[in-house]
Amino acid sequence: MLAGIFVLFVFTFAVKRTPENNYKNLNQTDKQLFDELTLQYKTFAEKSEQIWTANYRYDKKPLILIRSVKNKFIWNYIYLVNAGKLIDTSKYTKIHFPGNPYLQDVYATTSLGTTSLQYWFPFAFDYSTLGNQEVLAFKYYPELFKNGVTFPDFSFFSMHEAFHLYAQKDWKYDADAKASTNPYPHNNENYNLLKKRICAD
Repeated sequence: MLAGIFVLFVFTFAVKRTPENNYKNLNQTDKQLFDELTLQYKTFAEKSEQIWTANYRYDKKPLILIRSVKNKFIWNYIYLVNAGKLIDTSKYTKIHFPGNPYLQDVYATTSLGTTSLQYWFPFAFDYSTLGNQEVLAFKYYPELFKNGVTFPDFSFFSMHEAFHLYAQKDWKYDADAKASTNPYPHNNENYNLLKKRICAD
């Protein structure tokens, strides 16, 4: 059993390759990933106040994207998005997106040192520390982009988890991360959230 796991790890490390440094040369799954991310970022850049508040700019938040297979055990490489202000990215491969103003800070690597060890666990997402900031680390794979998939899919699942980390943790209620908020908070923040949800539906 242990020998099999060792062989699997050696094989996986042996086939790790940093992706190409230009959007046009990326594989189809990665192109779909960045197409959806571009749409998300464009929407937040143009009307963030209609989504949540003008101060919550998801398009400016750091993000770690981990290319994996569907079982989430094996992963191949990592994209760092909007991480240039947190860490030195000069040792990583910069990915170029000609004509795209929303993806100017994207780098690829096959390792983040000891931080990468947690990525061998089969999670859909987790939190990693870059510099002194906690950052969403999200695994993606081809099945997240198939037509007809309603949940989980990348576009909504990634934004949902990012919101938990970057916005919800600052709320005054539910500060201890309990699943229940009973008694339900009656304040302007809650009413605004309810209004936005009703309008969205």
